[in-house]
Amino acid sequence: METIRITSRQNPVIKRVASLSSSKGRGEHNAFFTEGVKLYREAISEGFVPVEAFVSDSFSGDINGIQAERVYSVPDEVYEKMTEQSAPEGLLCVFDKFAIEPRGNTCTLLLENMQDPGNLGTVLRSAAAFGCREVVGVSSCDPFSPKTVRASMGAIFKVPYRAFNTLSDALEYVGSSNLLATALTSEAVPLDSVSLDGACIMIGNEGHGLSDEALERSDKQVIIPIEQVESLNASVAASIILYEASRRRRG
Repeated sequence: METIRITSRQNPVIKRVASLSSSKGRGEHNAFFTEGVKLYREAISEGFVPVEAFVSDSFSGDINGIQAERVYSVPDEVYEKMTEQSAPEGLLCVFDKFAIEPRGNTCTLLLENMQDPGNLGTVLRSAAAFGCREVVGVSSCDPFSPKTVRASMGAIFKVPYRAFNTLSDALEYVGSSNLLATALTSEAVPLDSVSLDGACIMIGNEGHGLSDEALERSDKQVIIPIEQVESLNASVAASIILYEASRRRRG
């Protein structure tokens, strides 16, 4: 495949890719980017081929081995206009946004108003590790943001994710008859006392937890028994629950 050379930071292609750092740019172009060899390999292994790949002059890998519809080589100073990293590897790949179909009949995770991209990336990674059917976001941060993609360590290419603006729309989509709300309330029962089969487990905002509406619409409120601290980070709580669901499936 012929490599296209770009040497100007003002090139329209470079400006377009740089705009993908923002939510507005990702929405306008319906695309996002990854950085580094690991994420590139994770994408390829799941059957996702980059629309574009940008390789800096200091990239130490084999540019001829890169799979992409178009491959560009750029000077380091041009690459720096696009990158989010302080010490980049020199490989940036652009992908069209996509949707993965739910997998299996395991539990679903619903995230309400999760605002930290790192937390979302961690949740996606745990969801991949423990066989979560699907992750559903309600008024939560963008799964395709550079920070989320980086924190997911490639799980963005493995885990189905659906985004909704309202809880009602999300619950209608999920359609679960076993709706569990994680909560620090007097009504909450220990996690080990409830069934997780086909459950939709709702995790709330990092600072305020689930909304009153989510608590009211749940079938049960659950709590992870802990000691010496009042609560857990949202992504940690999600990971523990997903692990518990996986452990029970394994018997």
